[in-house]
Amino acid sequence: MINSIEKQLRKIGSMLSTEPDQSINMDMILEYVENTLDTDDKLAVERTILNNDDLIAEIVLLKRLVEDQPCIDPPAQLHTDVLKKLGLYKNYVMDIILKKAGDVMDILSGGQFYEPDLAKAAIPVRGTAQQLYIFKSTQGDYTVTCRVQSVKSQEQIYFTMEDLQGESVKNGRFSVSRDGAELFEVITDSTGSTSFHHIKSGSYEIEFSAGRKQIGTIKLSIS
Repeated sequence: MINSIEKQLRKIGSMLSTEPDQSINMDMILEYVENTLDTDDKLAVERTILNNDDLIAEIVLLKRLVEDQPCIDPPAQLHTDVLKKLGLYKNYVMDIILKKAGDVMDILSGGQFYEPDLAKAAIPVRGTAQQLYIFKSTQGDYTVTCRVQSVKSQEQIYFTMEDLQGESVKNGRFSVSRDGAELFEVITDSTGSTSFHHIKSGSYEIEFSAGRKQIGTIKLSIS
């Protein structure tokens, strides 16, 4: 079945290559049929395919193929498997997918990095009773956390970095991008923490480094 999905995506990719809007890629199309795209990207896809009946028909077929995939594979794993076969998969340090569900968020991908105990401990320090989600991973000589919290229905993001001895790392850099364009960069202070930034629903890539050393990339999607 994955081979059928891959073949169908390649066909759609070929058709997209003739469209004026080249910002729509196969990854977005796959997320579109999985219904995991944020509102802005979903509207962008629909604007692109609106007047192309052939493209709409192929996307409908792709959706059926994805829905018919046996349930032995979680949707996030299916997505990863297809992108790997297409040569589009990046080896992210963490790949986190969050879906808003009222005042909380469902973790659709990246649950293995989730640290609920850290979140409980951090809330009093940050002085807020709002929902806080902390995801933690070690890459090379550094351990980083990606922290997402909801404050009055708005999401904020910040990061921490420490070395393998648990010491805070100052001047660690986190560059946050969307659709290939950098939105902002934050730098850790003497406590190893960055400042807060508000973010909207969408898909983000966060490249992080220590000094001149590039360490890795985190993918975060919120819908």
